[in-house]
Amino acid sequence: RPIKQLWALRMQSSGARRLRGWLDGADLSSGPPPADHDMSSTPSMPHSPRLRVLSVNVLSAALLADIVTHAPLIEHLEAAECCCGFPGTFVPRLRCLHTLGLSFTREFSKDVASNHIVAIMTMPSLRRLSIDGYRLSLWIDAMRELTTSRQQSPITSLSARSFVGISKKRASNPRASDLFPQGVFPAVRH
Repeated sequence: RPIKQLWALRMQSSGARRLRGWLDGADLSSGPPPADHDMSSTPSMPHSPRLRVLSVNVLSAALLADIVTHAPLIEHLEAAECCCGFPGTFVPRLRCLHTLGLSFTREFSKDVASNHIVAIMTMPSLRRLSIDGYRLSLWIDAMRELTTSRQQSPITSLSARSFVGISKKRASNPRASDLFPQGVFPAVRH
């Protein structure tokens, strides 16, 4: 309780500039907060330029643009839900990002094109990627694009689970090499 009171006093002040991390699943969505939302426990992006670690409940296009603009030195970003309009092209602008966790809801997993996932996976700084709920066909397209272009990912730890859009037909099951081509991920530790 005392920490929340201190944060409520400092969140819009120069004291917030020292904030380095927020792992509480902050609700930083644009637009007015719900009536029951406690704003005293939400970091202010313009007032937190030294932010390095951030966990958010919902990652939207507007929030990602705010992160790129106001917290460009972010190193660790987790999103419990990536929503409509998630621009995968913004993520590679975070040049210090080494850990990224993205979770997609079924209806929005198709909004992030395979070329955006390719751009994310080939970020020079990215070492750990966790992706959940992404569309299987788009993942396979991204893997094929990387394989065809002979691009390698610097990722050392990869977690890709709970794909959506998987057909129940046995004949359409992808091969392991379609999901995880070894030539694309030479640095992944086993």
